[in-house]
Parts: sequence; structure tokens; C-alpha cells
Amino acid sequence: AQVQAYFDKHFSISENGNKINILWSQTDVFEENPDFLQYWFKSNYVPDSPISIKNTLFLDPEHPNYDRLHRSVLVVEYNKKTGKEFGFENSVLVFSNKRTESDIDLNNPTTILSWKDFLWQGVLHILIGLDHVLFLIVLLLTTVLKVESGKWRGLTSFKPAFINTIKIVTLFTIAHSITLTLAALQLVNINIAFIESVIAFSIIAISINNLFPKYNTHAWIMVFVFGLFHGLGFASVMGDLQFRTVLIERILIMFNVGVELGQLAIVIVVFPILYWLRNSQYYYRFILVPLSLLAIIIASYWVMQRTGLIG
Repeated sequence: AQVQAYFDKHFSISENGNKINILWSQTDVFEENPDFLQYWFKSNYVPDSPISIKNTLFLDPEHPNYDRLHRSVLVVEYNKKTGKEFGFENSVLVFSNKRTESDIDLNNPTTILSWKDFLWQGVLHILIGLDHVLFLIVLLLTTVLKVESGKWRGLTSFKPAFINTIKIVTLFTIAHSITLTLAALQLVNINIAFIESVIAFSIIAISINNLFPKYNTHAWIMVFVFGLFHGLGFASVMGDLQFRTVLIERILIMFNVGVELGQLAIVIVVFPILYWLRNSQYYYRFILVPLSLLAIIIASYWVMQRTGLIG
């Protein structure tokens, strides 16, 4: 009764703002994993328009074991109203602490997303992923520079700066594509909290490398290694997509292409500005150093937040 009362408080279905009555029935052990219980429910109400599902199960900050990285998944296996059985192509809705409500139309069940949908989701996730964007920006800060006598100097021509940028972006792309693929195909397991902490730390490491150019010889190794972790981060956010699981290969390819396009958009905007300012006597003092220090401060906060040191 206590568990069902918790469900009633944190899980609801409504139509046009009107709550639909849920009738709880049996409780049994989940067939695919005996460590879990199933609480069955049904409703005699037949909606005429799309229904709204609100799900805050274990997503409420007041919950004793609250974890902002937790995800709650709703799987639609069978749609009684339309007689549609999804089988292995289950329609999946993913809920998080930032997305606690989602709509579904039982008259017109969610269709297979087009390649444009997957592509846009990849672009969107790189552009709204502030940690990935910040990592890329601190990487680009030194692509227009070279080390002379232990100090940064602006490159004299466009070609070497452009080649530096291509090398770094390509290396980062290869690295995160490898782990994104492995994780999406479930060939490696992801500890989201650990991965997000390492991603935040990667910003600190690259920023420190910007401040001390004598360590620049190790930059390529750092870019590749940290790129592997960023790929796992991209894989974790794929859980926010609504998709049919049988299409994971198509989703993976288009999502990855979208990530690269989003990354390219950042480079196109940032690189010309940095190249134009590279030989200014103020570049090191007012651009490279302040931005690197700011990145360290922001990333340090993320590390402490993601490791649970602060709320």
C-alpha cells in the first residue's frame, strides 16, 4: 500500500489536464530480472486525444536516494486501443529530473523517427552540452599558437593554424566515435557519474596545459584519451531520445553525424576569431589565460557537483 501510494503521488496519466483514474491490480516478480518487482495497473478510461504521462519516480530531490543522473524509462509494448503490438521494437519514453512529463498519442502511435530527427538530436546534444562545448573551446585556444622558448607565440600564417585545428578536431572525433559506438551497442558499460566527472576534469587538464606550454607535447595524447570519455558521455545522452530499439545502428550513425556537425559549427564560429586575434599582444593576457582560468573554475565546480562533494 505504501509503494502504491508513492506511485500515485509520482506517476499519473492525464488527458487535456484531467487526471485519468488508475486501477492497481497484481504485483509480481519481473520475469527478466528477479531483483525487480512489477506493479500492474490499468484504466477503464478510453482517451480521445493524446495523453500526458507525468513520471517523477525516484526523480524527486526529496527522495532519500535522489540522483540527478537517474533515468526512469517507460516502455510501450502493446497499444490495446489500436491493436498495435510493438514486440522487439518497443516504443520508449525516457524521463529525467529535467524531463518529467511526456505526451503520447494512442490513436497515432509514435512512428519511426526519420534520419533528420536523429541528425538534429546529435547537433542539439553537442550544442546544449556545455561541458563538451567548453572542452572544445579550450582546445581551440592554442591551435593558432606555437611554443617558442617555453612561451606561446602566434602562428605567422593561416595554414599551420588550420592544420592544427583539423588534427585536433579529427583526433577528438575519432576518439569519441569509438566509445560512442561501443557504448550504444552495449559492448561497454557506462558509469554515468564517473564519466561526467572525468569529462569535467578533462576541461581542467587541457586548461592547465594551456597555461603551461612546456607540457604541450602531451596534448595529442590528452585529446585522444579524454575524447574516449566524451564519447561515453554522448552515449549516455542518447537515452533521452524516443526510439525503437531495433534501429540502434541507424540512430547511432545519424546521431554521431549530428554531433560532428554541431562540433563543426562551433569550430567555424570560434576559430576565425582566435586566428584574427592570435598576434595581438593581449591575446595571452586577456584571452588565453582568463578563459583557461574561467574554464578551470567552472569545471572544478562540475567535478565537485558530479562526485557528490556539493549538492
